[in-house]
Amino acid sequence: MTFEIQDLNENNMDVYLSCGCSPQDSRITDKIRAAQQIKRKWAEDTFAKGLGAKIAFDDGYPAGFAEFLPIKVAPAPVQGEGLLFISDIHVNDDDDGGKIDYQGKGLGRALVQSIETHAREHGSKGLATLALDGPWMPAAFYERLGFAIVDRVGPMRLLWKPFSESAPPQLRKGNFKPTVGENVVHIDLIYSSQCWGMVLQAQTWRRIAAEHPGRVVVHEHLADDRRVMSLDCMTGSIGVYVDGVRGPGHPIDEPGMRELLQVALDKRESR
Repeated sequence: MTFEIQDLNENNMDVYLSCGCSPQDSRITDKIRAAQQIKRKWAEDTFAKGLGAKIAFDDGYPAGFAEFLPIKVAPAPVQGEGLLFISDIHVNDDDDGGKIDYQGKGLGRALVQSIETHAREHGSKGLATLALDGPWMPAAFYERLGFAIVDRVGPMRLLWKPFSESAPPQLRKGNFKPTVGENVVHIDLIYSSQCWGMVLQAQTWRRIAAEHPGRVVVHEHLADDRRVMSLDCMTGSIGVYVDGVRGPGHPIDEPGMRELLQVALDKRESR
């Protein structure tokens, strides 16, 4: 299968904001569109710093995308010199009610290779990205493309593909301290405007907390400011602490959020 891969521009911006899916997908609600506009603002603010993306099409239909930017401004807990960081990649696998599936057809490889070509042409010293053990965001995918693991924490893997002799990137070991108080449950949210899904997660947490006035307080730490970035906001997920206890390092649905909060509330009441 042959894909057309375009550079990000105003004509394909809506596909980029939809993470490589069709903007007409029926699952994209008004709430999601509003969150996408927050990502648009982040993108517009980041273009001058080197943000770019590759958008893939199959005969005009959106098939996937990959996002990249210099590692020094990447929305991830990483540090390095002269590297281009792949911050997001998605191959469309469930558009149109599950009738569209481009996975397993070489598109992910083609997207990464197109970014590598861009990086070499613009004088980058290499590529870097974050991935995980297991089937979601698999590090093995990048290893097959010549990347090597250079740092790790838990399931997190920092991968690197150098083009010339240079120092490898590193994970930034954050020292984030969650809020813990005596009288109320504190929720700390660490997220970035780079991902509208993270924005939606934060909005849901805020709404759930508002159902418990005087009992729950939310603290938001926007990781668009890299000084607050830590390993808690690492792979397009939202970092969450509920009463000082780390939540899962992946997106969770609303019932899962309510369960975490209720456990914390119950512990408070049992003291």
